[in-house]
Amino acid sequence: MFVAGIRRGTAEIADKDLADARVRFEQALQRDPRDADSLNNLGLVLERLGFVDTAVTRFTVAVSVDSRNWMYHFNLARALSLQKNWNHAATEYEAVVELFPNYFPAQYNMAVALHQSGDESAAVTAFEKATVMAPGDPAAHLSLAISLEASGRPDDASSEYRRYLEMMPGAADAGAVKARLQTLTHES
Repeated sequence: MFVAGIRRGTAEIADKDLADARVRFEQALQRDPRDADSLNNLGLVLERLGFVDTAVTRFTVAVSVDSRNWMYHFNLARALSLQKNWNHAATEYEAVVELFPNYFPAQYNMAVALHQSGDESAAVTAFEKATVMAPGDPAAHLSLAISLEASGRPDDASSEYRRYLEMMPGAADAGAVKARLQTLTHES
């Protein structure tokens, strides 16, 4: 589960006129191959058209042109996540967190990428920060519980599972979470 975050582009993207937007951004890049905004926006269009590998290339160049723009890193990280390139995605999300420290979607998505890459210790730390940033976000607490459990911390995981169930008692996955909690605590 990823938080979408802000995905800026142009009116062409919002209007779903992706083919026209692609042509316009490619023309802009013919005029100036280092136009970071056009590279980023072309990446967004390509991603939506299903050309994720090519989008990653465009986002990568945008980041190399302007490494201080958190949005370029975010879009690159998101596309890398679609490729399941979790280590690289985590690194790009980390860059976003450094540039824009209070941006919950980057913090949460970085934690997810760390979890997916198997770095549970770092994922726990990142999820803990996410729960501090957005204490009322049930997904952050559930994700933290999963990483805590994978880290061999069943008591802490149980606490987070309980917190999730308090927040979302009628959630579709509440039964599965209760079963997981019972397994960890041997409650009946």
